[in-house]
Formats: sequence, C-alpha cells, structure tokens
Amino acid sequence: IYSIESSSTDHNITVEKSIEIAQAMVLAPPGHLLHLLLNLLTNAREAIGTRPGIIRTSVRLADSNNVIVEIADTGPGIPQTVIDRLGEP
Repeated sequence: IYSIESSSTDHNITVEKSIEIAQAMVLAPPGHLLHLLLNLLTNAREAIGTRPGIIRTSVRLADSNNVIVEIADTGPGIPQTVIDRLGEP
C-alpha cells in the first residue's frame, strides 16, 4: 500500500486504510497475494485517473478461517456495455 500511497499523492488520490486484524495466515504461493493486491491497487489508481479521488482498503476476519480484503475506488466504474461482456475471451 505504501508504494501506491506514494505515487497517488502526485495524482491527488487519498488512500484510506481500515485494518481490523493484527495478523493472519493466508495460504497462497509466495508473492501471489502481494502481486494480486498490487494489481488491484494499481487498477484502482488508474480508474480514478487524473481527477482527485479516494482508494479505500479494508482487511478484516470473516470468521475463524477466512480473511476479507476489500479495495474500492471513486473512479467512474465500468460502463454497462463492458460489464455485459466481462469474462468473454
């Protein structure tokens, strides 16, 4: 998140963090979760574009076996014409 925050200040984007757990073990190949999160944060920053915006991140326990990670942005969203085609090759 730090690298996204650093580059986002140049674009007038605020990163809000809500972390409700101190630590959790996530079973995933090394680096895959980090790669996924960086991609999602980069996509959020790009979605906002050049206008001021907010990226909200949240990490919390869903239950004793699951962690919920949410990333949201104030970008314009995906146009309906594209949404209808998501998942197509």
